[in-house]
Amino acid sequence: MRTRQEIRADISAKIELIKQIEDEKKELILEDIQFCDEKQWYTEIEETHEVSKRPKKSETFIVGRTNWKEEFKDEDTKESIWIDRSRVVRINGEWQW
Repeated sequence: MRTRQEIRADISAKIELIKQIEDEKKELILEDIQFCDEKQWYTEIEETHEVSKRPKKSETFIVGRTNWKEEFKDEDTKESIWIDRSRVVRINGEWQW
């Protein structure tokens, strides 16, 4: 029979292992997001967004996006239609999880 201390020590060890795996997963996700090839690419541009209309006020952000193209088939003509897609993944240097 194990003691409560041994059980709690095992729990703490497993929690640390989970944190380590989550950190590794985040690093792999960031590497995947920033990897550029013909299917997907990463861009960072400065964008200005209107914050309020009265008084007129806008803010500038550095926005990082993952971009890719999706292929769709037109049901009538069977032609391929390519649509540019993007997802915001970083704003002012902070990753958006």
